[in-house]
Amino acid sequence: MPMDKVTGINDVILFMNEYAGKKYSESGKAKAIAAPKRKAFNDFCDKIAQKFSLEFINPKIEWQMRSKRFSNYYWNQLKKKEWEDAPQSISIFIQKDKKKYLDECFHLSVVIEMKDSDSKIDDYKKQEKLLKWNDVSVKGIEYRVIKMMDKTENEIGVFLNRNDAIRKINKENDREKNEYIKIQLAKTIRIDKMNEEDIFLETCKAVDELIPAYSYIMSEENNDDNDVSIEGCEHTVNTKNIALNTILYGPPGTGKTYEVIYYALAICQSKGKEVSCKDIRKLKETKDIKEVTKECFEKEYKEQINFVTFHQSYGYEEFIEGIKPVMKYDDEEDKNNTHSYTDEGSEEREQKLEYKISIGRFKEICNKAQKDKSKKYVFIIDEINRGNISKIFGELITLIEDTKRDGDNKESLKVKLPYSGEDFSVPDNVYILGTMNTADRSIAKIDTALRRRFSFVEMMPNSDILKDIKIKRGEENDVMVEKDNNDEEFSVADILDGINERIEILLDREHTIGHAFFTPLLDEANCNISKLMSIFKDKIIPLLQEYFYDDYEKIALVLGENIDDIEQNGKNVIYKKSYENKRIFNCKKNNELIKENPVYEIDYKALDNIETYNQMKIEELTDELVGDKNA
Repeated sequence: MPMDKVTGINDVILFMNEYAGKKYSESGKAKAIAAPKRKAFNDFCDKIAQKFSLEFINPKIEWQMRSKRFSNYYWNQLKKKEWEDAPQSISIFIQKDKKKYLDECFHLSVVIEMKDSDSKIDDYKKQEKLLKWNDVSVKGIEYRVIKMMDKTENEIGVFLNRNDAIRKINKENDREKNEYIKIQLAKTIRIDKMNEEDIFLETCKAVDELIPAYSYIMSEENNDDNDVSIEGCEHTVNTKNIALNTILYGPPGTGKTYEVIYYALAICQSKGKEVSCKDIRKLKETKDIKEVTKECFEKEYKEQINFVTFHQSYGYEEFIEGIKPVMKYDDEEDKNNTHSYTDEGSEEREQKLEYKISIGRFKEICNKAQKDKSKKYVFIIDEINRGNISKIFGELITLIEDTKRDGDNKESLKVKLPYSGEDFSVPDNVYILGTMNTADRSIAKIDTALRRRFSFVEMMPNSDILKDIKIKRGEENDVMVEKDNNDEEFSVADILDGINERIEILLDREHTIGHAFFTPLLDEANCNISKLMSIFKDKIIPLLQEYFYDDYEKIALVLGENIDDIEQNGKNVIYKKSYENKRIFNCKKNNELIKENPVYEIDYKALDNIETYNQMKIEELTDELVGDKNA
């Protein structure tokens, strides 16, 4: 059968949909129905294995379960030849699952899995390295966290954000004897409404995207550091070293620029060749952001750190070098007469128009670094995604690679610059740090050449930073209260979590709201409901209006309002304007020209009501409430 010709998988889906997990009485008849479907699934997986030169490993799971039941899932393993004996694999599952995160749909999953019966403790540690692998081009990844006790699985949670998964693991660190944490990396494909060809193509795409992660955890080169604590950097896994080229990316308000300044100071202060993420943690424990900013840009390290912001007009001339016009009088000495060109065609001979080579910001810091190899230099690019990367970097896109840097690298390169004609290379003591906002989806459009040369560190909202902020309505002044005083108080962290969970459902995780919007409340003098009101009025609501393009019903949903009753009631920030007691048009209401479009208004006074914030929180359903919901 040709590789691209796939048949039988729809029969498997129809069979599983009808028989999965059901009891049967006659084994012979049951086998005659089920065994061909199991074989069809094996053939499907084998074709995918051949496409990627992987070994197809049939785990010898038959079509039936114990107690005379049809199997409720099928599973096959794909492995690279050199790791055929290891318990880790790229596994393909097909099953019907009623778990919340799968929306009760029939699905196929491609998972980096390990066979527990063949695994040892080192294999679980190796699997945890999945939390270090990060390719921003791969969308829809699920991080599945499973607690293992005597080879028995107990799922802790499924996370679309690796930092949430890491945070959960750190909370589960008090493990009993023989208890381990298992990590799975998964891509889930809804296949209930897909044809066979699309199912095959989507499965191939998922396998292709996960092969790099599988190779990463299996490679011996990456076995020296298995620490996945996030204590060192709130938003990043404790990788051993900071890369020469690093981009911090995430939604607005997650502290990317704040974090990059700590990165810069840690790099400049480091005495060794490599810079550890733990150095950033030490800085945060001893210095606040104001002190760090002064050291970076006003004091000791101001000559080693350069900061620019990319924009649409920023170009090669500002970044590397370019020709700029200069007006000069005849009697003025030419102090920089190299590479000058004169236009003397004007009638007034006392003035000359000259064109001189202007050195760009990045070339300037590279020249400094070349002269002083004993120090580290940092070039910070804020909003790196807003610039035209090809236009700005030009031929330097190759030179910034670690292996092409000038230093001890055997593959180091130089280029001849187009204006000055000078030979130029990027020293290996220059770090390039960038920040990127994902709310405009620019990370998906970023230049592929740049993506390949940078390490990406995701920074998502971290409500733990706000966990001690609890606000209540005071009699005269709005004050911060102690944790054990629950009288008319609410948690700002709970509000942020509630808003962001709804945004993830209604939009996506790239548009969530960062914790930095609320950090002014950490100052006790500002920790009151009046300050919170101004944050919502001036920051949060305008941001939501931008996200949802004035779709006020969705904004109301994000704020926890009941859109079935979206009237002005003192606690709804968004409400529907009523015209019941007004005659707007001098004609009948049922005139075909009049289409009643709902008009929404914003009631900022509602932000002074504690109930407004209480309804923003996510309600945890008890068993009784779940029963009421399903009734």
